[in-house]
Amino acid sequence: MIIEIVKKIVPLVLFIDCLDLMYLRKYCRILYENMIKNKISLRKRKLCIYFLIVFGSIFYCEFLADYITLWKCEWPRLQQDKDVPGLRAMLLADIHLLGPVNGHWLDKLYREWHMRRAFQASLTIHYPDVVFILGDLFDEGYFVNQHYFREYIRRFRSYFHTPQHIRLISIAGNHDIGFHYRMQPYVVNRFKRHLNYTGIHLYTVNKVHFILINSMAMENDGCSFCKNALKDLYNIKDKLDCLRNEHTCPDMETIQNHQYYSRPIVMQHFPTYRTSDESCTEHDFLELEEYREKWEVLSRNSTDWLGIHICRFNLIQIQSSILTGELLQPRLSFAGHSHHYCHSINRWGVDEYTLASFNWRNKINPSFLMATLTPENHLVSKCNMLEQQTVVNVYLCAIFLLIVALVIDGLLVPSQHSAGSDRLEIARGNLDLELLELVRNADGNILIREIDRRQQPKHQSEERKKRKAKEKKKFHNSLLIAGFKEKRIRAKRHNSSLTLSVQTKVVQMK
Repeated sequence: MIIEIVKKIVPLVLFIDCLDLMYLRKYCRILYENMIKNKISLRKRKLCIYFLIVFGSIFYCEFLADYITLWKCEWPRLQQDKDVPGLRAMLLADIHLLGPVNGHWLDKLYREWHMRRAFQASLTIHYPDVVFILGDLFDEGYFVNQHYFREYIRRFRSYFHTPQHIRLISIAGNHDIGFHYRMQPYVVNRFKRHLNYTGIHLYTVNKVHFILINSMAMENDGCSFCKNALKDLYNIKDKLDCLRNEHTCPDMETIQNHQYYSRPIVMQHFPTYRTSDESCTEHDFLELEEYREKWEVLSRNSTDWLGIHICRFNLIQIQSSILTGELLQPRLSFAGHSHHYCHSINRWGVDEYTLASFNWRNKINPSFLMATLTPENHLVSKCNMLEQQTVVNVYLCAIFLLIVALVIDGLLVPSQHSAGSDRLEIARGNLDLELLELVRNADGNILIREIDRRQQPKHQSEERKKRKAKEKKKFHNSLLIAGFKEKRIRAKRHNSSLTLSVQTKVVQMK
């Protein structure tokens, strides 16, 4: 328990430490003291408030919100196997990185930025042992040329980078290599060369066996991909039989690589056959959709061909069903493709979890799964990600606050043409700016005061004239520093008076 708390706290401490809170606290204290002591002008205070609203909303939505949302998720805890360290598996599907044809560049930039933030935040907070991505890594992977595919690979490895101790396993989807009748050897081999698996493989982590399946090769219609898939199934059958009877198994390499027999877990892109999500005990779909065989789900024949206790076809298919039933006998199944979350009991009679899409473009409330697995038991929980509507609401609130602040500011500023509100009349006769100075009274108000002409010497030296020129320039700067937004200063001789026009509040003169 303590170790788990430490693992969660340490990354956040490191994240906060990057902001250097000591300096931030120091500057905030100085800013607060200056505002209290009226050392910062009203204009600067307003700008500071506007900046805090804009910067705060951007920082929360683009950096902090993912951490706050994902912090609520927890790994499920197995009560039966407390002494056995469970394998922590993070599962996501349907990333759909956009390509050169579909989607706008701004859509690509913003939504993929949030996918990257969510994935990296999940790794930092939850620290999984292995990550599975169940297909559709790319949106246009099955028809882009080699140049764009390399760009796909670069972006994928940049966004979904994992440390060395966290294994990343990706499975091919229909958007990566095409549907069954569109698969081509070049495209399939290209995906396999740069990523992980495109056929059927047995993958073992901490004595937990995963069977990784290419759903598009499960039609069993005699195509080359289907023949290779059947061959791989027989090879996996031999390995599992060897582990089940390790004392009589001659294949020592299999025993060394996989060590222990347990019922496998199926990982594939297509869900097994079902007519709709109506059979789901847990779901997040907004509208019920009917699923078509070979499009949204595996066909009924393919599902039964992979499952057990289903014998409805001709002799060859029945024999294949029996052999694969002896091979698989899965205890759990995971899939993606539908873009909606669903937990159901499939035609094999085992728990099947269909993952929601990881991309805002496909799902308004994306999520991923967190599974704790042992050789004999399993427990799965869903982790909800930051919703796009939450980000939109925060930005709308920030815009509303800015508008309110600007409206209040406009109401508080006095009218420029109101009588006596923005004019300072000095009934003194012939005056120039050299005879005016700024002073602060006991209340802290800025006053403009006339320097007595009689105190000025009649004959001024060159040095004194230069000093007066500097004081004149300093007076102009003082007006701006004191918060006087000077619009124009003009002298008018009317009834032996000088009128000084400035766009400020009324300042009485002593």
